[in-house]
Parts: sequence; structure tokens; C-alpha cells
Amino acid sequence: MATAKLAVYDTSKGFSSFVKHYFSKRVDIEVCTSKKKFSLEWFKNFKHCFFVVNDIEDLFNLMKVAQLHNDVVAGSPSRILEMKIKTVNDQDVKVMDFSLNKNELMLYIDNYLKNNQLLE
Repeated sequence: MATAKLAVYDTSKGFSSFVKHYFSKRVDIEVCTSKKKFSLEWFKNFKHCFFVVNDIEDLFNLMKVAQLHNDVVAGSPSRILEMKIKTVNDQDVKVMDFSLNKNELMLYIDNYLKNNQLLE
């Protein structure tokens, strides 16, 4: 059963550290930073997910997660992979622009969390 927790999948660990640092006191966040630990069962415990696509394997994992009908926000530091994420966009995947500066990214995340009533 999905809960009001936020999942963050990020094998590079940079974005997940950023989100935990700035938002963990306000929202319950769980992180998956290992491809070896990737499990669709784990994602079934969450309604909301930030998903960072660092390589093609992450993109395939995103496609699997998107089929769970979770609310997924995905982004990539790679423009090529970001374009590929947009092809998954038909499955209600929102695309986050990683070229935003820190303040803009924090505002985007904060607005997302507020709009989805995840902030405590």
C-alpha cells in the first residue's frame, strides 16, 4: 500500500543527499542509491518518487517504475537521457530540469511536496 513517504532513486547519490539534507526534517524520505538493490516491490510502498536517470540502466528501471502508476518526477544530468525520459512522459512521468540552480531546484521540490501534501 502506498504511503505519504517520498522515495528517491539516485545511484549517483548527489541529488538524494541534496533532497535529504534540505527536506528530511519536513517529509519522510527513503532513498535507494544502488542498482543492485533496485526492486519494484520497494517502489510499491510509495506513491511519490523522485527518480534520477544517470545511465541507460536507470532509464529502463524508470520505465518499470512508471508502470506502477506512482507519481514519478524524473530528471537527468545528461541532456540525452533527459530527452529519453520525455518518451516515458506518456506514463505521467514529470520531468525535472536539472539545469536549474540550487534555489530554483529547492523551490521546485518544495512546491511539488506542498502540492502533493507531503510536507509535515
